[in-house]
Amino acid sequence: MIKTKIYVVLQGLNQNYFLDCCNKNGIVIRNYLRHSKSKSSFILLASDYEAIKKQGIFSYYKVNSKIVGGIKYYLLKIPQKIGLFAGVFVSAMSIFLASQRVLKITIIAPNNTLVTAIQNYLAENGYGVGCEWKEISTTALETELFANIKDSNDVTVKKIGSTLSVLTSEATKTKKRESQIIAPEDCTIEYIEVAKGKAMFKKGDIVKRGEVIVDLLDGELVANVQVRIYHQSSVSISQFSQKTARTGESVKKTKLVWPWQNIDYDFNCSYEKYEKETTITPISSVILPIKRVTVTYYKLQIGTETEDNATEKAKQKAQFLATKEFNKTDRITFEIRQQNGQKFVDCFAESVILL
Repeated sequence: MIKTKIYVVLQGLNQNYFLDCCNKNGIVIRNYLRHSKSKSSFILLASDYEAIKKQGIFSYYKVNSKIVGGIKYYLLKIPQKIGLFAGVFVSAMSIFLASQRVLKITIIAPNNTLVTAIQNYLAENGYGVGCEWKEISTTALETELFANIKDSNDVTVKKIGSTLSVLTSEATKTKKRESQIIAPEDCTIEYIEVAKGKAMFKKGDIVKRGEVIVDLLDGELVANVQVRIYHQSSVSISQFSQKTARTGESVKKTKLVWPWQNIDYDFNCSYEKYEKETTITPISSVILPIKRVTVTYYKLQIGTETEDNATEKAKQKAQFLATKEFNKTDRITFEIRQQNGQKFVDCFAESVILL
């Protein structure tokens, strides 16, 4: 059976937290693309999408989703009143437009870091799906990727039908630094090994932001430095003292849109408190981008949360704020304190990074 797939656009801080949660739960993310620090897109199986939604992971982000594959996708109702002539004309135009544009991008690289870096560069520089072939020079793009993608080597870019293919290998990991190694923020030296250069600190030393850890010597610097950095956040427990739940009542609004129209619609809703869910679905073909935007408003009721649950939610938010700049967190601790009659959760996070 063809499994239903859902295309998701995720907006919000700490995209890495979402990836970590999926990894811990064994959820496979397909076609992952990081558009910016706070926005990414990817494809999930419908069952994985519902599992993530049930766990409340999506609650920290703004989420837009649409069905892009599976039985449900192919059985969507097609408008009944489209004439034969219009259908022939649209099909002919679709084939013509498809031959002029990139419909798929494949990237083959030795590790996910390189794949993500290339995806980001292509998206940020206008080489995404839908761009015209006449705007792309494969030779020039090879030069750009080789110059701008760290750790890449032997970049090859090809046009294969309507697919833009990028193939690269990993460059040697032994690198000579051309400048000083400077502390990015207040930190503690966790490990330091200097092959060429002058070490200004030793293991265990506390370093202030901007201080030089290893200095240039004889025009060449080769060193391995790891530092431990510390982040702290504080969240009031009282802001989670209320809880919301769906009442079972909802209202659905639908609109057909063309590619140049805004798809983030806000229809009038009479509910005082509601949760909004947007689904975007192609209604004709993959090439012709006419879409159906369905916005569902779920009515919410307000209740009182227990102190334990409110504290747990405050801990989750405090951890999110303390670790959002970390790719990997080595240690997390919490403290509950009272100030001016209010309770707070303090989160202390530590991470070891390689400079």
